[in-house]
Amino acid sequence: MGADREPASLLERVIALLKAAGFSTSDRVSTRPRSFDVAARRDDVLLFLKCLYNIDSLSREAAAELRRLAQYLLGSALVVGERARNHPIERDVVYMRHGVPVVNFDTLYDYLIEDTPPLIQSEPGGLYASVSGERLRELRIRRNMSIGFVAQILGVSRRTVKKYEDEDMKLSVDVAIKLEELFEAPLVVPIDILRPQKAVEVPPRESDMVEGDVPTRLLIDFLRRIGFDVLPTRQAPFSALSKETLFTVLTGVTRRYSQSLVRRARLMSSISEVAGTESVCMVEGEPKTQHIERTAIITTQELRRVDEPLDLLSLIHERVGKN
Repeated sequence: MGADREPASLLERVIALLKAAGFSTSDRVSTRPRSFDVAARRDDVLLFLKCLYNIDSLSREAAAELRRLAQYLLGSALVVGERARNHPIERDVVYMRHGVPVVNFDTLYDYLIEDTPPLIQSEPGGLYASVSGERLRELRIRRNMSIGFVAQILGVSRRTVKKYEDEDMKLSVDVAIKLEELFEAPLVVPIDILRPQKAVEVPPRESDMVEGDVPTRLLIDFLRRIGFDVLPTRQAPFSALSKETLFTVLTGVTRRYSQSLVRRARLMSSISEVAGTESVCMVEGEPKTQHIERTAIITTQELRRVDEPLDLLSLIHERVGKN
């Protein structure tokens, strides 16, 4: 598969690329608004990915939820886009939007298929590259170059070169190129765009609640009371992620059994298979089935049997026929 082929949409191209690179992918998320479009896994790498034509349309709220979902499931968040501020996104450049890395399709192709990670990051003020200070010091000493000599070549102070060596710093691309030309060796540290991002602070529980959704509030309170760490969501196809030490559950809640519930449960099942989680939908009314694919269907009345997280896990496995 070539990087220049043009399927119907950016998301379709990205899904095809992920599959060509050996990833399994979930069904596409069709709900709106949505914090991610597809979940994908290859071995230990779990990715929550969103595609946008213009990356400036990524809202702060969607980005925050995308990052939190990835954090909770020990995965990575990534946005693939085509334009930023009315300009095409450049190849081999990583952009950041609200803490989420952003690349174009060609950069993702190079990373996944050609095993060529990007080297440059776009930040306010221009393009930058991270240089290994340890490698820089090692090469300078080996070549018998003084800090003053390197500073003179670069047109900076000795103190600045010392900082380059003491810290893995982001330098302007021009300075990074000068250093590599001076030492005739690679110094720029590649950017691993699928490395899990740093943990982000989860807002207070009150701000996470779905305003006006009483069943969801009651369910979240119940899950927390029996020992789950719960991350409510606003833009995912499930109501919350419920996490215990040994397992995590995609958790949905609805008032009654409907075709909308069936579609949602199937999507949750697909995501849970990729993410390695359990999946459950709570309904207030009587369900017509005990499970929809990998998603267990449990009534709110049946929750009375649940006193701790392992009780819920047993009930889910009972519903979906797991041993």
